[in-house]
Amino acid sequence: MSFKVFISYSLLPKEFAALYAVSEEAAKRGITCFIPDRKWMSDDGLPSRISAQLKDADAVLVIASENGVHYDWLKKELETAITFSKKNIVFLADQNLKIHESWKPHLVFIDRNDSAHTISLITQKLEAMKLAKEQNKALTWLAVGGALFLLFLILSGKDK
Repeated sequence: MSFKVFISYSLLPKEFAALYAVSEEAAKRGITCFIPDRKWMSDDGLPSRISAQLKDADAVLVIASENGVHYDWLKKELETAITFSKKNIVFLADQNLKIHESWKPHLVFIDRNDSAHTISLITQKLEAMKLAKEQNKALTWLAVGGALFLLFLILSGKDK
C-alpha cells in the first residue's frame, strides 16, 4: 500500500513545473501524489471526486505562492482536510505569505534561488510521514500478534 498525498495548490501557471517536480520526486520515494484539477467553481463547494481524494489521502501538501490564483480552491480543500481530521498537513509557501502560527511547525518556505533544495526538504518531510505511518502499522501488527499469542497460551493452558 502506498503513501498517498493530496497536493492543494495556488500557483501561477508558470510555477506548475515546480508542482510536478515535487510530485515526481515524491514518487521516487514511493509516495503517490494526487494533484486536483481546477475545473470547478469554488463558490459551488468541493466536488465529490476531490473530497474523496482528500479523504483517502494520508497527508496533505499545501503549496501557495504569493502570485497564486487559486486561493479559494486551496482554502476549501484545506478546510475539508481539517474536517476529515487529517493530521499530516505540510505547507510549502512563499516567505511573504501570512501563515497562521499553528501551522508554522509544518511550514517550508519556497527558496526561489534553490528550488532543488526546496523540493528535497518537502519530500523529506513527506517521506518522514510515510515512515511514521509504516512504523505505526508495524507496531499495530506486533500488538495484534502479541495479543493472539497470549490468547493462545491462555487457551492452551486451560486444557491441562
